[in-house]
Amino acid sequence: MYAVVTSLKFHFLLYFLADILAELNALNLKFQRRQVDVTQVLRMVDNTILILRSRRPLGQGQEGTHQLHHDHVNAP
Repeated sequence: MYAVVTSLKFHFLLYFLADILAELNALNLKFQRRQVDVTQVLRMVDNTILILRSRRPLGQGQEGTHQLHHDHVNAP
């Protein structure tokens, strides 16, 4: 167990998850407001997705981010 929690991979994933959860928490708080503008929900979700994608490590699909966003927006 000690070897696992002291590995570089474990620490990378822990910090990566902390970043993701912080952004998802911010989006969650926006949805919990008393008055949520329904017309802005898709924009808020898309902005959160773009923020998360911009935090990808180099070499992890950065070149395909535009296509992935396009696929998400046009999904049924």
